[in-house]
Amino acid sequence: MESNLHFELLKTNGKIVYSDLPVIDADFTHMWQMFANLISNSLKYKRDGVDSVVNITAENRTKEGVVRLVISDNGLGFSDEDAKIIFDKFSRLNDGDAVEDSYGIGLSTVFQIVESHRGVISAVGRVDQGADFIVELPLAQEKKSAKSVLVESRRVS
Repeated sequence: MESNLHFELLKTNGKIVYSDLPVIDADFTHMWQMFANLISNSLKYKRDGVDSVVNITAENRTKEGVVRLVISDNGLGFSDEDAKIIFDKFSRLNDGDAVEDSYGIGLSTVFQIVESHRGVISAVGRVDQGADFIVELPLAQEKKSAKSVLVESRRVS
């Protein structure tokens, strides 16, 4: 992951801090995309003069059958009002001034990925202090029959 974000990490003098992350039953490509989008956003929306730090923590909630991931940063943050729209497609906070190459689709993609894995995501911002993205995902995915997958794909179309 860090090698794919190498340029952004260099540009922001950023670092990603994490320890043991659990293994869950999930689509690898989707999980990679989820982390890439969340980390990239954290690095893009940084405060001037402050090195970016992204912390990733995990808590296994075995009794509940979920893992809780918290992706925290020390960036620009956002207001409670902005938290209501942050996962909307094409939503860009701060009038888009902070980032030139943002199209407002990264966090909506993250939302869809989490939802497709039967998980939930929320965001808590602190203006000029950073943000926390809280993701809860099932430890195991429900196995679907070919028929149910086909029905679901027709609904999406």
